[in-house]
Amino acid sequence: MTFVKVLLPVLVLAAAALPRDAVGDEAAARLRMAALLEEAHLLLDELKVLDPTSATVEEEGRRLRTADQALAQESAQLGKAMEQHNAAAAQLKRDLSTHRQQCPKQMTDDAAIDACNARGAELVARGRDLDAQYKDFQARRADLNRRIELHNGAWRAWQGAQREHASRLDTNEADAQHWVDRAVPYMGSADFASLNAIANNPAPCRGLRLDATRVHSGVRGMRRLTVCLEAVAAALPPLRELEDSDAPAEQQPAVESPAPAAPAQQ
Repeated sequence: MTFVKVLLPVLVLAAAALPRDAVGDEAAARLRMAALLEEAHLLLDELKVLDPTSATVEEEGRRLRTADQALAQESAQLGKAMEQHNAAAAQLKRDLSTHRQQCPKQMTDDAAIDACNARGAELVARGRDLDAQYKDFQARRADLNRRIELHNGAWRAWQGAQREHASRLDTNEADAQHWVDRAVPYMGSADFASLNAIANNPAPCRGLRLDATRVHSGVRGMRRLTVCLEAVAAALPPLRELEDSDAPAEQQPAVESPAPAAPAQQ
């Protein structure tokens, strides 16, 4: 913003320094409008430079928020699955305890022994399944934690970039507000009203409220006011040349008649 801040006061001062009796009210009003438009265009050009970064920052923020939700959902699902696994493991422990009570080591009934062996084999198979599930859950949890850590790092990087970009946007917003604070009084003046009338009050200027404070603010206000100024500038006819009625008419030098030639001597 340094170049803009240095150049534009020069433009405005140039408009103010011109003697009105030399250029006329209309010319001075036009020059002031041109200075405001020049400043607005420089500010808007800087905003265009920031626009791609703004889009990138916003897109990355949306991506991270979506990833937040997906990771939170995945974590909740895994947590629920592990709770169910723990409940199944607790139930297996109880079933094993019951099995030991119902199936002592010393048994004589062959049918009871066969039933106990079958029940024992079933409990062992359940245990193997739970062990396999536990290893799978541990691997999934480790992978999820790794991705959450990367995600948190991306969040921190984005927050740093967002703060830096927001600072630049805030500077632009402040510069735009400074422009608005000067443009609104000018556009509410009789000088601009005269130019607007000459331009037949173009559509972008109709309905603009210039009699209340803070109706137009920041970049948004600058954009809207600039459209009006551009429309007026485009619709204005060429400035009428000032005629200096006091300047004397240019005198043409008198042309002397040549003296008659002397007759030749005979």
